[in-house]
Amino acid sequence: MDSFLYIWVLPVVGGIIWWLITSAAVKAPGQVLAKQIAKLQQENGGKISGIPYGKIVAACGAPSAVSAVGDGRTLKQWQATSYHIALLFDKDDVCIGVSSEISV
Repeated sequence: MDSFLYIWVLPVVGGIIWWLITSAAVKAPGQVLAKQIAKLQQENGGKISGIPYGKIVAACGAPSAVSAVGDGRTLKQWQATSYHIALLFDKDDVCIGVSSEISV
């Protein structure tokens, strides 16, 4: 019975614990970013539109990517492991809305 415990049970239990720890560690940065975005929305009456770019940067940091989309508008993207959000901004750098949002 002791050899069964050491050969099969402990490695399986240890593997499950290791998987849970690494899964939580990998998802943590994305969860933090998602909470920061949610807090901004909550402070703005439940919507992201109308928030100036500077306020978003102050809460979430600089975007991971910035792309021009025409008519003076820009698409700015924030991403962290397990979360990505792309926000569209007008020529005055005020958020128009969410272009895409993915959370895994």
